Amino acid sequence: MNKQIILDAEVLAKNNLSINEFLCLLKIHFSELNEDIDYEDLYTHYQSLESKKFIKITIKEENDIKSIKYILREKSKVLIENSFTDKKVSVKKDSVKKKLSQRFINDAVEEGIAEYRSKWKGLKPGSMGSPKNCKDKLKRWMLENPEYTFDDILKAVSIYINQFNGDYRFLQQADYFVFKKDGKEESSRLSAFIDEIDLVGKNNDDWTNTLN
Repeated sequence: MNKQIILDAEVLAKNNLSINEFLCLLKIHFSELNEDIDYEDLYTHYQSLESKKFIKITIKEENDIKSIKYILREKSKVLIENSFTDKKVSVKKDSVKKKLSQRFINDAVEEGIAEYRSKWKGLKPGSMGSPKNCKDKLKRWMLENPEYTFDDILKAVSIYINQFNGDYRFLQQADYFVFKKDGKEESSRLSAFIDEIDLVGKNNDDWTNTLN
């Protein structure tokens, strides 16, 4: 591995991560690439990382053989990707403009598309949009707005839907929410509502309660 990793203590503290926990995330990241890092992993931090929602732990059992798999969640991938840089990662999202790789965006959208579309389920006929249109538009939006995570997008959707108070007659369908073209003009409700997540407490676990 020839990549340089720069750690910012403030970023780790902001994410409630110890250095060893972050090294575990790196270990998982490089193992997915069939690479390795010089870190003695004693598997003592994985339950903590799962409870903090940095990883998923899946267990499969076949022919009396149990296999455990550790999967990085999106916020872990963002944290790791931002550490591969020659600049320190600032706590403020808008101080450093990042460029996400297309592979990273594709993975984030594929992982989150079902949850994204499910937020429109049952609200209005056709409101979920087609999976392909939603995926294509979300990938484009994330490429143009790399400072936001897929979790941010989901929060923006919840804020948007919550404002209707159960009356969804004028609700935009899921793909139009990301981008909608009207003649030569194109608008994005997602871009308009993404800023609202800061107003309701982006880092508050009970943030949705403030919408009611």
